[in-house]
Amino acid sequence: MPLTPNALPFAPPTLAAPFDATLAFGANGVAETKTSTGYFGAPAQIDIGNGHVRGEWVISMTAMDQATGDESYTFHLLGSNDVSWANGNVEILQSQNFGGASGRLLATIPGATPAPGSTPGPAGTRSQFPFANLKCGITYRYLRCYAVIGGTTPSVTANTWIAYGGC
Repeated sequence: MPLTPNALPFAPPTLAAPFDATLAFGANGVAETKTSTGYFGAPAQIDIGNGHVRGEWVISMTAMDQATGDESYTFHLLGSNDVSWANGNVEILQSQNFGGASGRLLATIPGATPAPGSTPGPAGTRSQFPFANLKCGITYRYLRCYAVIGGTTPSVTANTWIAYGGC
């Protein structure tokens, strides 16, 4: 049987992802403005200890420039077991792309603009993504958030943190 639109409004459920300053990629939960590629928190890493952890990775944006349409913002949740984060000892655990008409990755597949609900609007627009620190049989103890930013006039202001539980 095909699915048909529902006439009633629908609010998708959200998992609780409370803010905890000890699980934030930044100083005291203050939103950080980035105009170039780099770590959030310059860099702040979170030590989640040994063992398998599942939770929500939260990106809360208060501003994102898409004026010229070629800006791109790709956030990566990185894991490592090396406290010094030496090259080759890092894995991408989760990734999310936001961007304008030509700045969105794979624009020909999911569409040139971000999916409904993921485009920042009023202050405090928040996106949540499930994550686990287990990948290919390896658990990663240390986490960082890295943003790859490009385009003519890129600028994004965001907080990012993890919340245990969920997924």
